Amino acid sequence: MEARRRTSGLDLGEPLALTPPRAYMPDFLTPPPDSPLPSIDDDLARMRATPAAQVAWELNHMDPPQRVRSLDGLVDTLGAYFARAVAPWWPQIVALLQADLHHRARRLTEEGPAALFADLHPTVRWCDGTLLVDHRHDEHLRLEGRGLVLVPSAFATRLGVITRKPWQPTLIYPARGVGLLWDEETTDREPALAALLGATRARVLVACRTPTCTTDVAARLGVSPASASQHLAVLRDAGLVASRRDRRRVLHARTRLGDELVGR
Repeated sequence: MEARRRTSGLDLGEPLALTPPRAYMPDFLTPPPDSPLPSIDDDLARMRATPAAQVAWELNHMDPPQRVRSLDGLVDTLGAYFARAVAPWWPQIVALLQADLHHRARRLTEEGPAALFADLHPTVRWCDGTLLVDHRHDEHLRLEGRGLVLVPSAFATRLGVITRKPWQPTLIYPARGVGLLWDEETTDREPALAALLGATRARVLVACRTPTCTTDVAARLGVSPASASQHLAVLRDAGLVASRRDRRRVLHARTRLGDELVGR
């Protein structure tokens, strides 16, 4: 409802026509990234740079075929939609996506490709050096050294597959814990947590269910960043929260012990 209010007056006719819930969606709308977690400006620039012939080919393969009045106009509309409906929540979305990427990298490094894909999506499994994807069309794709890009999404409800050239082979999948973004966590243990840790510190621990920075914790709880930082430091020293630096920010998330204490 909040996103609908923020986008009131924005003509979304073309974007909605190009993003059917089940059928093929043009790949130029989700260009595979060329770096980890590129900015929205990078993504919009890649869309805008798609050759006209490629755009026309992909639109013609939709069911039914579609047309756009102007690629620049479509990209401008998508940029305006992002600014109104997504940007206010982008820091916590990015933190969730980063957490998923770190999880995948750790699984791959420690246990190999079978572990990497084991919990990626129910339609995906690794079998004897081959990635099997249960999808609506049959295709046998050889990567031939191109590699496979994994793109976690906070908005995908199903697996997206990009196989056609000139795009990099890509899997777009729902990020781990994405449902936690949109609902405030509640727990029947909060009164007991407050008695044990103090009311504010208990709320900080509950707020750290997904990776989040100090300023976001402070804003969510209505306390000063200095106060949030102090509570996070105590929780970290107690082994209930782990912190890691991400570029210019420090992200905090509950440890397994913290989850057990909260009851999640």
